[in-house]
Amino acid sequence: MVRHQFAVGRRAGLLALVAFTTACSDRSLPSGPSLSPGMVGRLLTCAADMRAQTLSCTAPGVSAGTGKLSADLVLGGQGIYVALRSSAVSYNAGTSTFQADVTVQNLTAVPLGTADGSTVTGVKVFFSSGPSVVLGTGTVSVANPDGVGIFTGTNQPFFLYNEILQTAQVSAARTWQWTVPNTVTTFAFQVLVDAASPQEHTVLRWSRQLGTGTYWAVWGATGNDVFAVGDDGSIWHYDGTSWTAQPSGTTQVLYGVWGSGRKDVFAVGTGGTILHYDGTSWTVQPSGTPQVLYGVWGSRGTDVFAVGDGGTIVHYNGTSWTVQPSGTSAYLDGVWGSGGTGVLAVGSGVVIGG
Repeated sequence: MVRHQFAVGRRAGLLALVAFTTACSDRSLPSGPSLSPGMVGRLLTCAADMRAQTLSCTAPGVSAGTGKLSADLVLGGQGIYVALRSSAVSYNAGTSTFQADVTVQNLTAVPLGTADGSTVTGVKVFFSSGPSVVLGTGTVSVANPDGVGIFTGTNQPFFLYNEILQTAQVSAARTWQWTVPNTVTTFAFQVLVDAASPQEHTVLRWSRQLGTGTYWAVWGATGNDVFAVGDDGSIWHYDGTSWTAQPSGTTQVLYGVWGSGRKDVFAVGTGGTILHYDGTSWTVQPSGTPQVLYGVWGSRGTDVFAVGDGGTIVHYNGTSWTVQPSGTSAYLDGVWGSGGTGVLAVGSGVVIGG
């Protein structure tokens, strides 16, 4: 039987705000408009150097936010959700014009710049704050924006990439220009990317969160209380920020996990292994079978079913596990029900109900 490894993705809840942060120098940057808590510390900050004729945008780590600023995705994550790249950077002292050709690459798992998958609404890169002088004196302004809009504040200039960007696609280059007096050496600005997407409630980007091991199942009571189980009795818990290994007391492979709540979780695996978590520690529960158990589900904490090899079904009544006749010898891989009397088990060429 082929089983699949566990992967983790970040979701966008109601097109959740996901922004990005970069640091371009050791200097503190000018403050921008007031942002929601979900955005603070996650803006893309870029630095322009007139003497070196460079424009750079980089980013540290990014986490998902939950702010709702518009009907579109407000995206960021330089090298995580999007990538902004510049070329043909130049400064003309005679016209006080600094310019660069800038492209946007979509690094998410969903198309950007369309609400329905076919109608082009475009991708807007807007200035959240700045441009502001970092070294030198004078005032810097965006010279050729495609428009001014309300995104995280009022009167924010933006550049429109009027196309649909599929996953991994790089946009056509747009020339960005700033009016910069020759008394300015370096200026900085903060931008975000605003775009519609046809898939509002979906994973934006899959990323590795656990670097080693093989994991067979995942279950969570909430988004900040998640359990993953796998080979060698490994159990990991996610608190919304990081994963932590929990001692399981077994080296058996764990194939299934389910709970009625954060303090009532069951894990099952090879050798008829059943473990129970009470919110503090995992303990072994006698299953009454030596068969491999692959799946576990319950209508409540006192009505739990586990299924596995040889048509094995065991039931927990809140006190002990009892083997139940299934009428099949096929291995059973999964179990689910709409209630205590509407339970289905599936496996190798068989679906049975009780």
